[in-house]
Amino acid sequence: MSLTIQFLLLLLLVLRSHHVDSGSIVKYLPGFEGPLPFELETGYIGIGEEEEVQLFYYFIKSEKNQKEDPLLIWLSGGSGCSSLHGLLFENGPVAMKSEVYENARYYLYYLIECWANNERVREALHVQKRCNKTIPYNYDIVSSVPCHMNNSISGYRSLIYSGDHDITMPFQATKAWIKSLNYPIIDDWRPWMIKDQIAGYTRTYANKMTFATIKGGGHTAEYTPNETFIIFQRWISGQPL
Repeated sequence: MSLTIQFLLLLLLVLRSHHVDSGSIVKYLPGFEGPLPFELETGYIGIGEEEEVQLFYYFIKSEKNQKEDPLLIWLSGGSGCSSLHGLLFENGPVAMKSEVYENARYYLYYLIECWANNERVREALHVQKRCNKTIPYNYDIVSSVPCHMNNSISGYRSLIYSGDHDITMPFQATKAWIKSLNYPIIDDWRPWMIKDQIAGYTRTYANKMTFATIKGGGHTAEYTPNETFIIFQRWISGQPL
């Protein structure tokens, strides 16, 4: 299992339906031989006064200390329907055999969507309804920077990381919005290491905010899974990068 902490992966699968009873144990998945080697639960969480909106989730238990390990909520960005890519490409504990489709990443994404919409897979995951892609957006968020500021000044630790090869959202842009917060620098720009090799650079700010680049990293964690896992493991356990 690639992540040793328990996490709740909310798939942004918005349903306009009545309340669906949540909490189903998944022991087998089509395409995976034998029982799953981890504890997986899927279900729905109701949102709104009448729970008219349902969010589908995966809950995977820690393989270490389930009583003391922290809970991680993973939300993928964008206006997509599902965070399945995060589960299969970025944080585990299952993964597609990407080496079979080397240099064909987007084709692999397409195959995953086909797999996820297969009726046998949906039945195994206890997916009750198909997602609603006609979501009425009542307002637009111009910037998420105020949200980051509110969380950090409220005492929440934060780790912001960027791949230094990300051409979609370059790490210089990440540095710019962090700079706009005007937080004092606690630990200035320095390399962080893996086995005596530079894996990126990091800077620590006031209000428990840490920024780091990942050498050779792209737009998401899947491009450098080993480095991303190590940096997250150090941060979540309170160790210096």
